[in-house]
Amino acid sequence: TTPSSVRLFSSSSDQDDEAPSSSSMENVYTSWTREEDALLFENRDKSTAELAALLGRGLRGVRTRMLRLQDVNSAAYARLFIANNNEKHNGEDDEDDLLINKKGAKLIPALEVLRRIEWDYNLNKEDFFVLY
Repeated sequence: TTPSSVRLFSSSSDQDDEAPSSSSMENVYTSWTREEDALLFENRDKSTAELAALLGRGLRGVRTRMLRLQDVNSAAYARLFIANNNEKHNGEDDEDDLLINKKGAKLIPALEVLRRIEWDYNLNKEDFFVLY
């Protein structure tokens, strides 16, 4: 093992294999974009370290963001999944998106309702029936 005083004064090339370079952490204190959220969620099977390197983020930031993307009540979840679905259908005249209930409020798509039932731990799946 190398004493910490020697590590402090060693050249940066000696430390390349021990710690990630500071240039790989360029996004640590910046806001998450929708594209980064999508990239993170698409690669969720990779390790936290790989995701942090891919996104230029810290380990704790990646872990926290992944938890927010999996929480159906978070703004990050809504921005990624609900906003994404609305954007996909903006150019199309899809009857499901244009359905409005009697009070004038827009109905929630069935996919979002099912996702909420599946991931919201306050809801019991056995309390719901899916009928066609």
